[in-house]
This record gives sequence, structure tokens and C-alpha cells, in this order.
Amino acid sequence: MWKIKDSEAVKAIIIRLLSDDEIAKRCNRQMDDGSSFILLFDDNDNIMLRLEKERFVNVPEYKPNDWNPFPEVKPPKVGQYLVTRLMKTDSGEFHRFMQIATYEYGMFYMKNDVIAFRELPEPYDAKEENE
Repeated sequence: MWKIKDSEAVKAIIIRLLSDDEIAKRCNRQMDDGSSFILLFDDNDNIMLRLEKERFVNVPEYKPNDWNPFPEVKPPKVGQYLVTRLMKTDSGEFHRFMQIATYEYGMFYMKNDVIAFRELPEPYDAKEENE
């Protein structure tokens, strides 16, 4: 998803005119068109903004049912997640493994070797199998 990477004040003015989804739609249509700018306009074409493409950054979107790269994507709420960790062993080799980790205050509570995360599935319930 393309979002504006300028200061919050500039973004606030533009967001009053267009939502993040509308900005993303316009960026997706115009980002590879050969020009150096994106045209943003309201639904009535009363206001048009021309912003240089360098003012935008493509931010990965959170996908609850897929692996999300961390720290590029942050979990949407405090809680436990299934994480992939990449640890360097004493021999210098790297090993990937999964575990459950708690996300809070912008970080996972363990060493800083989490490379991806995803939602935990619902716990197994034998009653649901019999219904």
C-alpha cells in the first residue's frame, strides 16, 4: 500500500481530502506511468494535488493469515503471535525456528531476532469436530 511519508501535518491535510485507500489506488495506477508525480484529486474533481513520487513510500500491509515481515510490518494489537526467529549459533550458522511470542510496546519479548509473525490459529476444540 502506498502512503505519504511526509510530516503528519501535511498528511493530515491530504487525508481530509482522501483516505489512505484512495491514495493507494491512485498510486497503484500512476506509480509506473513514467511521470515524476502523482495526481491526487477529490471525488468531485474540485481539488487536485500534484505530489512528487519521492514523497510516497510503499508500506507492506498486515495480513493476519500470512507471514508478515518484522519490523517492516507491526502487529495491529498487543497479544501473542506465532513468530519466525533467525538465530546465529556458536558455529556461525543461522537457524530458523518458530515459537509463540508476546508483542507489546512495539516489540516482541525475546531477543531481537524475530523476522516474521502471523496470527495464532484458534485452539483445537473436539466439540467442534463432533458437530
